Amino acid sequence: GEVTARALSDLPGAYTDLGEVLLIRPGWERLCRVEVARTYAKKVILRFSGVNSYPEAQELCGSTVSRPALEFVDAGPDSYYISQLIGCLVELPDGTILGEVGDVITTGGTDVLSVRTPRGEVLVPFTRSICIRIDPEQKRIQVDPPDGLLEINAV
Repeated sequence: GEVTARALSDLPGAYTDLGEVLLIRPGWERLCRVEVARTYAKKVILRFSGVNSYPEAQELCGSTVSRPALEFVDAGPDSYYISQLIGCLVELPDGTILGEVGDVITTGGTDVLSVRTPRGEVLVPFTRSICIRIDPEQKRIQVDPPDGLLEINAV
């Protein structure tokens, strides 16, 4: 009845006292109460109320586990949760909208924003020198990319 999930945070306490979480897949959502959450390597092992067998746990595969924003562990200054960044509009210094953050690629080094643009995906390093203003409450990230970055990183 337990499932594993890829851990996206290494903050102490990020996976304790989870309470209720929302499991999300395209076209499907399920609210679940977490009975047990423990970390192992880069994974979180979760046991949900009412999920008592392998087949029941297997039904949850491929889901994203989302916790209410009010329960986030304080990441500290200049730190953000991926869920805060996804959906942010990315704009250039002149106010031109580049696109919307569709994903954040964790690399072990500098994370990379995958920005959906009318021309396709553009990859933008999530560094303070490029992402000059980050406002997750307003769902905006202002970027000042070096010359050629947007063209070179277009996928």
